[in-house]
Amino acid sequence: LLVGAPKSKLASVQEPGLVYRYDLQSGSYHTIRPSELNDESGFINSVTHNLIIRKAYGWFGAVMAVRPGDNLLT
Repeated sequence: LLVGAPKSKLASVQEPGLVYRYDLQSGSYHTIRPSELNDESGFINSVTHNLIIRKAYGWFGAVMAVRPGDNLLT
């Protein structure tokens, strides 16, 4: 079971959001965090604009979709 907690907090970043992966049989869980907690910057060539990804209040979360009969979870 995946649970998105978009307003979860970390000591180093304000409300970056977290995802929790629960094992329903054992009752244990694992926290999934954004891989990079520092702000990121770059450049988008196609529109000639600078890009800044701020991690504070980023609301990282999870979305799941299941198509019946496909055995596919995305």
